[in-house]
Amino acid sequence: MESLVHYLESLSKDLGPTVIDTVKKVIDEEANKCFNQIRENTPRSDNDEHTHLVDTIEITAVESFGRYGWKLEYKGYNEKGVPYSMIARSLNKGSAFGGVATHHIDTAINLLKGMDDRIVARVNEEIAKLK
Repeated sequence: MESLVHYLESLSKDLGPTVIDTVKKVIDEEANKCFNQIRENTPRSDNDEHTHLVDTIEITAVESFGRYGWKLEYKGYNEKGVPYSMIARSLNKGSAFGGVATHHIDTAINLLKGMDDRIVARVNEEIAKLK
């Protein structure tokens, strides 16, 4: 009985931080994978006289009470005052004026499907190491 009490006490000290750290690690890995995918597939123009769309994408940590994650966004405006995020969205979905859709953002977002299962699997691995 004493060994069971000792086990439960040690588990209660280690379980919470282990689960939280594991979830954060998986979220970090998935966000970086998504960011890299968007960066690699963002269309590039042949004109070197302006800022390329790929150079405007940024990844920013989002952490507040009860929230943890990453924000990926195209920041800034081009020479004509058009937001880079609008340009990226129109390239992703295409346009009514004959623009062909690249789906560079959609493809990266699809990488996040099944992330819940990957988190659960990694948490189970870490919990198994505590035993």
